[in-house]
Amino acid sequence: MSMTRATIAYFVTPHGFGHAARAAAVMESVGRLTERIRFDIVTTVPEWFFAQSLSVEHRLRSVVCDVGLVQLDPVTEDVGATVTALRDFWPTLPATAASLVREWEEMPPRVVVSDISPLGLEVARQLGVSSVLVENFTWDWIYDAYRELAPELDRFGERYADLVVGVDHHLRCEPACGPGVGTLRVAPVSREPRGERGSTRRALGIEEGDGRPLVLLTMGGLGWGPRSPFLRDDVLVVTLGGVSTMTTDGSVIRLPDRSPVYPPDLIRAADVVVGKLGYSTVTECYRSGTRLGFVRRERFPESTVLAAWVRDHLPSAEMRADELSNGRWRATLEKLLDQPRLVERREQGADEIARLLVELVEAT
Repeated sequence: MSMTRATIAYFVTPHGFGHAARAAAVMESVGRLTERIRFDIVTTVPEWFFAQSLSVEHRLRSVVCDVGLVQLDPVTEDVGATVTALRDFWPTLPATAASLVREWEEMPPRVVVSDISPLGLEVARQLGVSSVLVENFTWDWIYDAYRELAPELDRFGERYADLVVGVDHHLRCEPACGPGVGTLRVAPVSREPRGERGSTRRALGIEEGDGRPLVLLTMGGLGWGPRSPFLRDDVLVVTLGGVSTMTTDGSVIRLPDRSPVYPPDLIRAADVVVGKLGYSTVTECYRSGTRLGFVRRERFPESTVLAAWVRDHLPSAEMRADELSNGRWRATLEKLLDQPRLVERREQGADEIARLLVELVEAT
């Protein structure tokens, strides 16, 4: 006899892969609690990301659910292009939500979760079902940091904040940014690694007995490929992004964004991770106790909060983006390798969120 599964609609902003990684961690945790829930995921994050990260039953609906900030590159925003995109996005939001509501008319989701997508919040409002906002920042708080460059962002931030007010359950994931009045704080959320350090090194083609430290370079799924990642022969470097297939050139192993090795396993196997300061990189390093060399986004307000949190919770050091291509980060790498690696942590905010979602589904 087939099992009837309840549906949770999960809206995920495509602003980098960090939000999708956080959503995947929550969905996997729900799957560990019950087999009676399936997920409709609404986002423009590519399907392969969820296929790589999820074992739970899910369907992807490729719908533009958020603008966020338009990026020129992994560490630089295009504020003008962001305003243009928001002008197109917000007037169509109610109609886009209504279209999705009609598609779910016969069998609506029991719960709507939004990882900061305004479309998800509007859909929940129109459906009249339980709404859950999962975030470590909200767009109104982010846009406030750019209002001197683009005063019009205030208007879009206010519209977003109006939707947030109507949320039934507002969850803030550590490290959290902004005031967060009336919200429930949860522990850091990260995907769980699947493989041990030794098996991951073997999957990368590293021979048994090769004791060279492993450095992972990543920019969080934003299409970055370093031009000159070479350090020296006694350090192994894995780059994530910027190539279409896995290649090895001396001590450098290049992996595509759609990595054949699960990224949380790469972080667990790495002696040092170097990359853009983003939520999933930070929390997955925190989970595995991995040293982190981070590059901040100068104006993006989340970066200041994450940098302070990383300094308090991880062996870490700050780097500049240009250092990654000119080779001047080698001295910083030496300092990181001299710091002790932390023990792995079992604390998992995804489990806290999953328990709430299951309770909400069972209550309907």
